[in-house]
Amino acid sequence: MSETIMDQSFIVIDLGTTNIKGRVFKDGKMVHKINVKAPRKLETTEGISEISLDQYYTLFRKVLDTALKYSNGETYLMFSSLSPTFVLLDNNYTNLTNLILYSDIRGKEFINEELKELMLKESGNPLDTQHWVLKLLWFKNNFNKYNSGIIVADLTSYILLKLTGKLYTSEIILQSAGILNYLKRDYSYELLNFVGASNLHFPAIAKLTDINYSYFNEKRIYLIPPVTDSIASVVSVGGIYNNSLSINVGTTATVYYATSNPVTSNSFYLDFSPIDDLYYLVGSTIAAGGLIDFIMKLLAVRSYTKFENLAHIETDTPLLILPYLNGEKSPIMDPYAKGVIYGLSYSTTRRHLARATYDSIALSIAHNLEKLRELGFSFKHGIVNGGMTKSQFFDNLLSSALELELLISDADETIGDYLIAKSVINNEPLNKINYKPTIKLHLKPNPKLVRYYNKFYILYKNLYGSLKEYFRNF
Repeated sequence: MSETIMDQSFIVIDLGTTNIKGRVFKDGKMVHKINVKAPRKLETTEGISEISLDQYYTLFRKVLDTALKYSNGETYLMFSSLSPTFVLLDNNYTNLTNLILYSDIRGKEFINEELKELMLKESGNPLDTQHWVLKLLWFKNNFNKYNSGIIVADLTSYILLKLTGKLYTSEIILQSAGILNYLKRDYSYELLNFVGASNLHFPAIAKLTDINYSYFNEKRIYLIPPVTDSIASVVSVGGIYNNSLSINVGTTATVYYATSNPVTSNSFYLDFSPIDDLYYLVGSTIAAGGLIDFIMKLLAVRSYTKFENLAHIETDTPLLILPYLNGEKSPIMDPYAKGVIYGLSYSTTRRHLARATYDSIALSIAHNLEKLRELGFSFKHGIVNGGMTKSQFFDNLLSSALELELLISDADETIGDYLIAKSVINNEPLNKINYKPTIKLHLKPNPKLVRYYNKFYILYKNLYGSLKEYFRNF
């Protein structure tokens, strides 16, 4: 690594559910970007959510190969990924399953109090169907036994395996999979023994400073261990300081509270941070933009602008939607939860349904913030990014539903990837880098809307409580 800083190129790639985004940075400036559509999700049966691993890797290589044409000098590759994901490989590295996504709820039948308690103690996470332990129990139950040659991997470790011949990924990725002891930052052998998987092969655990390399057309490329797309997102908006609140609203909605004093809770995930001694309490809802896409399909509306225009309606008797299209994650952590539309009448119109869609997304995020406050955390404002923030209509609703000042940013995961890569290569702490996210809006709650949401938030919560026991048997 003898070339100067001026000769450095950074290739950053965000592996998303909807898009794969590639960017090339030189001298602190983005010089090229590539966007391709991710493979379509395969949701053939209720509860199943997966993607073709081969198709995803082919598209990743398309983005990477294009980006390499615009890089020169010392080149670094950093990528973030939808997470957690799960795939099983044989000892020839052939995948035995498709890439199973975080929204897949297979394995829910193995949830029990003993495993819940063990999971929280070991990983700091509530037991959820996105975690590897339930997927391993599902696999063992459906395929009779584990073969000792089976390799457990995710999208990032599979890509690194293809690029370097080595099976590894970062501790940040593996913590999101719920398979580590969060205090030791090593595999939880209690969890592995509980599910009878101690004889399987798992990725080696890498820190972000464990840089590897590979060759492309005789050119050496340095690989920085990957992070989750959620961590890249929170870094992009500057959520790297103790007690900061960040929210990303895309296909799903995710809330991040940065803290140096991690608390384990059955309502929130616990994620590692790229900064020493900083953790994230993470709340995640299963449907945000995904709910909009679903309702638009029902209403045969093809334009987001048209759908938003339908939602511009004021009413004292709104519909309520429980947006639990594939169970729900935080704060209720219920894989059996179902979507509900409550309050239909002969006077209900498409406009009511459109408005209720936006309202339910805002209320689901408010539910997470209420739980954070119950844990003793406080925040005076939040910074928000993600695809749904392109709608100023929704941004205003969200500020009022949360009763919180919001800063709206258009920074995305690739910016976070670049900042993390720069921090690692230059051995400079992230919170010391001279960076401020772009802020396009500064919003304050609308008192009229606050009263509107206060009135219906209690009903929103009580509706789930009243139906909870019915969901399991529905």
